[in-house]
Parts: sequence; structure tokens; C-alpha cells
Amino acid sequence: MKQRLSAFGAVGTVLTALILSLPAMAGESVPFKGRSGGVVTNLGFDPVRNIVYLHQAGKGHATHLGSFTLEGDVEVDVTTGVGRVTFVLTAANGDVVLMKGDDGHGTGPTTGAATLRIVGGTGRFQGATGLIQWTGTTAIAPPTLEPNPYTDVFEGTISFNER
Repeated sequence: MKQRLSAFGAVGTVLTALILSLPAMAGESVPFKGRSGGVVTNLGFDPVRNIVYLHQAGKGHATHLGSFTLEGDVEVDVTTGVGRVTFVLTAANGDVVLMKGDDGHGTGPTTGAATLRIVGGTGRFQGATGLIQWTGTTAIAPPTLEPNPYTDVFEGTISFNER
């Protein structure tokens, strides 16, 4: 009888350890890569704060998302050249990945780069985290008031809660 209870105790311990390890496995970082293209529109300039406001809208394809639409807001301090970025990537089924960064900077007359943090989302991306390197290219060197075609690339890692 004691052996049988001890065997059940060992099985219970193993099952408990497996159950407790599931959240760690679900939060594992996996590669995230994507591309998009669309237009950047100049929304205006605040001469007091020296900030230009831009809106980015496009379509793309990425791992874990498939086809997506991108909506983004960018604020660029024209005195320092540093930009703050917020991107919302929406998958075909409506699930969203939210990315933010505050170190955007120009790397040339028509190119820029930033480190973006994945700070959540909806659907299967609720609670997602990650770190993404973003690079983008526009067709026209700023400043321009015209909608400016762009292409960009995302590459990094994502961790999200699987259900």
C-alpha cells in the first residue's frame, strides 16, 4: 500500500512540474521577420516643440502574422533627429501586434532605423513581448508634404502566449 501511494506521489510531482513549466515554454522567444510598404503622410509641424508629425499606412507580410496592415504614428524632433514610433500591425483575422520605440533616427537622406519593443496586442498576441530592429526607406527625402512611398523591414524576436 505504501509503495502504491509513493508511486502516485511521484506521478503527481512529475505532473505538477510539467504544468508549472508550461508558461515558460509558451513565453519562449521565436524569430519575427516582416516587410511592409505603403505611404508616409506629413500631418504637420509644431514650431514650439520642433516636432514633425507623420502617419505611416501600408500592407505587408510577417512571420506569426501572415498578411497584415500597418498603421503608425511617428514624431520626429527636428533639432535632434530622434523619432518616437508607434506601429499597429493588424493580421487578416483582426489580431493586433503593438510596437513602440523612442530611438528612431535617420541613417541617410531617405533611410531610418529604430529599435522597437513589442508591448502587447490582441487575440493570440495578447501579452506579447519582443524586440525588433526596424529599417525603413522613403522615396523622397524629407521634408515633403506629399504622401511619400516607403518600404520597411522588421527583424527580431517575439514571445507570446499560446492558447
